[in-house]
Amino acid sequence: MYFLRRGKAPLRVILELAGDFHEDIRGKVIRLSNPSPSEKNESLEREGTYMEGFSPVQKGTVGDITAGLPMGLDENGEPTYPYCPYPYLEWFGPNGRVVLELDASQLELVDGTKVLKVPRSGRQYQTEADMIQNLASEFERPLHLPLDQPEVS
Repeated sequence: MYFLRRGKAPLRVILELAGDFHEDIRGKVIRLSNPSPSEKNESLEREGTYMEGFSPVQKGTVGDITAGLPMGLDENGEPTYPYCPYPYLEWFGPNGRVVLELDASQLELVDGTKVLKVPRSGRQYQTEADMIQNLASEFERPLHLPLDQPEVS
């Protein structure tokens, strides 16, 4: 993972973390991106870089790591989430607790050759139930054609 640093080359950080993601993405490969990175010290009107002293090897344990995907509906018909309704990465390492709260557009799930984009917002759908049904259908699609069906090109 690379982090922007004002006045310096981006900081390449290696994550060596023990533990599991939440069930919405457990066992999946995730791809993070940020097309518009910014330096927090600039917005705080401070000198230097916010990443000063951040260890380039983050060896430690996983906290909460989720894509914020809905896992179903509760008794009131509201979506339930393993931790929160947006991508959230937390770990404990040489810099203590580190948290990245992301926009859904900054995280992709990679499943073999199939990449599933996490929706930017539930507002893309008429109802939350539509959103959950849409996501469920993406995961239910077969990744490979059965042997008895010809390929369509």
